[in-house]
Amino acid sequence: MGVERTDRAPHPSPLRSLRLALVACPPHPSSRRPPLRTPSTMATSASSHLNKSIKQMYMSLPQGEKIQAMYIWVDGTGEGLRCKTRTLDCELKRVEELPEWNFHGSSTFQSEGSNSDMYLRQVAMFRDHFRKEPNKLVFCEVFKYNRKPAGPI
Repeated sequence: MGVERTDRAPHPSPLRSLRLALVACPPHPSSRRPPLRTPSTMATSASSHLNKSIKQMYMSLPQGEKIQAMYIWVDGTGEGLRCKTRTLDCELKRVEELPEWNFHGSSTFQSEGSNSDMYLRQVAMFRDHFRKEPNKLVFCEVFKYNRKPAGPI
């Protein structure tokens, strides 16, 4: 017991085998990560060369009486945000005027099984600074199919 056999070569450790494999087979150039961006290289990123006026042209198109309301909620992980956007016929002034909405909860880790319908109840409404006036951001609570508050699965 405790005596090491010397009649055979020691078995290489998994770490040593991995190092040998990495040296023998370097990664393909296209799979290498790009260098970290620093403030001096940010100005030369691919998106810095895009024409920003094109986006502005579409953002400034008149949208008539219709508005977009983006419903935002916390998903079932408790860490991620989800959203859905709904087009409404006119601007609403109070959060209570917004229609309730639903979604399939299994795709957001909020329900399992046959009863996966989840309901969004509006809590607060704000001006949308991304898509500008009169569009709205709507923060919501999530309720299960039986109208009880949704918690983690």
